Amino acid sequence: MGEDELTTQGTTIEVSDLYESVARQFANDGFVDDLNTALSELSTTFIQKGLRISVNSVAVEPVRIEVLVSTEAAGPAP
Repeated sequence: MGEDELTTQGTTIEVSDLYESVARQFANDGFVDDLNTALSELSTTFIQKGLRISVNSVAVEPVRIEVLVSTEAAGPAP
């Protein structure tokens, strides 16, 4: 491997030389926000377990999931 040799195990997928229309989409903040949201929601479990996803060099963060549990009979149960 050359200068870009990874120091940890894993797979890196880099997409370049996009069609002009696709490159314009990735330059659109609204599109990138929607893409990040979709990736976050679909991959949150994997991100929490160590998967790293970046779009335009910005990390996709996992969705915070909260589970409400109560010991009371009328409260939320697991």
